[in-house]
Amino acid sequence: MKRPATAISNARGFLLTLALMLALLTPLVSYAAIPYEVSLTGIESECVESLVRSSSQLVNLINTPPATRLALKKRAESDVPNIINALHSQGYWGSAVELDYDFDTTPANVIVKVNPGPLFPLGALEVIDADTDERLEVNPADLTLCLEEPLLPIKIRAAEEFLLNLFDTWGYPYASITDTEVIACLKTETIVLRLRIKRGSLMYFGDVRVVGNEKVCTAYFFKKLAWSRGELYCPRRIKATRRELEGSGLFTLVDIYYPEGPAEGQDLPITIEVKEGKNRTIGIGANFATQRGLGFSGEWEHRNFKGMGEVLTVKTNLWWDTQMARLSYLQPDLYCKGEDLIWLYEFNREVTEGYTAKSLSAFARIEKEMNSKLKISYGIGYKHLRDTHIHEKKRHQTQKDRDEEFNLIKTPFSAFYNGTDDLLDPSKGMTFRFSTTPTVSITDPVIFYSINTMTYTFYKPIWNDKTIFAFRTTLGSIFGARKTTIPRSELFDAGGDTLLRGYKYKTVSPLDDDYDPTGGRSMLISSLEIRQRWSKDFGGVVFFDIGNVYASPLPNLQNEMLRSAGFGIRYYTLVAPIRLDVAFPLTPRKHVDKQHYQIYFSVGQAF
Repeated sequence: MKRPATAISNARGFLLTLALMLALLTPLVSYAAIPYEVSLTGIESECVESLVRSSSQLVNLINTPPATRLALKKRAESDVPNIINALHSQGYWGSAVELDYDFDTTPANVIVKVNPGPLFPLGALEVIDADTDERLEVNPADLTLCLEEPLLPIKIRAAEEFLLNLFDTWGYPYASITDTEVIACLKTETIVLRLRIKRGSLMYFGDVRVVGNEKVCTAYFFKKLAWSRGELYCPRRIKATRRELEGSGLFTLVDIYYPEGPAEGQDLPITIEVKEGKNRTIGIGANFATQRGLGFSGEWEHRNFKGMGEVLTVKTNLWWDTQMARLSYLQPDLYCKGEDLIWLYEFNREVTEGYTAKSLSAFARIEKEMNSKLKISYGIGYKHLRDTHIHEKKRHQTQKDRDEEFNLIKTPFSAFYNGTDDLLDPSKGMTFRFSTTPTVSITDPVIFYSINTMTYTFYKPIWNDKTIFAFRTTLGSIFGARKTTIPRSELFDAGGDTLLRGYKYKTVSPLDDDYDPTGGRSMLISSLEIRQRWSKDFGGVVFFDIGNVYASPLPNLQNEMLRSAGFGIRYYTLVAPIRLDVAFPLTPRKHVDKQHYQIYFSVGQAF
């Protein structure tokens, strides 16, 4: 039987109205989900509570409430591991969490009762061989762990890294940690950290392959290796080799690596990958001193002259009163690694108030690196020297108008210890330099003398890392022939931008009757500075110098000490600071120190 059309139409209208109401009510139902708040109890530390709240999903999702009470309970229960992990990260390994709910309030209250328990310290470290289950003796301190101190997860991760590094130094480059267990002993309230490690094979240095070199010979790299084939693998040897190659100035990239997966057998193949840089450089510079005026310097260097890292250098310094030209040729690792042969040819002309000197010299010198901090140098050389316009005491005034010409054989030796953090701009540590130059004149008059100097410097941060205390003392002595027979330009003179700032260049020494410097056979000069860094690029310094030059072979401390003081500005560059100093002589000498200050401009710290 057919239904009436009107009834069918009414039914359709009812269904459409019902569907529309359901669609409109759906967001209202979602909005009517169960809002809640979280009450966290049992934690006394505000920092720990803040960490727990930031780790809790209950707290992070509080603006997105669940639709039912059951869903809210499930959310709370799934959040318990997050809270426990947050407490573990702070060393509370015996913590527990209980949940309670109050649905009679609006919003509902989720009560999280936390019992952190005691702060468990590290009681023992166990390192287990994963292959043999043998316990290995490892000092916790080697993994930066301390017994009786809280064990935090960040310390565990660091201990894992240090353990792998430790086995790496023992010759196991493929060691891996297979399992880490943190065992909480509730009875003793301590933690046992158990690390299982798979050592892998003990490896030895194998074949070496060099890639990326174009102009540098492959043989050069084998001279720089800090290991021999068949030697037990040691990462320190690889770091030393990388440091040597990077320090050569020949490469912009140095990477030394071995296969990621274990190699067959126990021979570890090594690959040295490099990218060569420019091996020629040109440098120019400028200096200024009130007395000496403007000076210029220039340098050209070729760091790979014949393909084996040979360094050819041409250098010159030009002032109106001094001129120097130098040609040097360095052959690296001549007889063994770290032993360089240097050929040196030099011309000097110097005009001072005490003498005028011209010299031409040729030297062969060995420089040997004893270790990372100590370097020695020794050699032999010839120097042709002519001194004129010499000033001496009254009984030697006749030397003023007489040329003195010498042919000298020199055998210099020096030792330099560098314990600073940065040789060009040190902030901590010390250096010590000793040099002696026995000299004999092989033409009439035949004389022998030895020039000896010792310099000690010390640097220490005070108050903070931006304030540096710097100290230097220099002791010099010439023994052998009488002072009047030693070439005048070989004697000591001070004054200038390094030794006794504030006094005229090379005028600090015994004076003659005309108040001109006659040179000395000994000197003792000390300097101290307070260096303050104001910003990344600028800093300042105040300094005080004291000392003198003496006619006797040893300093005569009964004589007056000359003193000076001053201040300066430093502009820090990537290479070295640029300095501008103003120095004042505090004990000016009559007829000599007529200028009340000296200004110096140069590159690098004074010491």
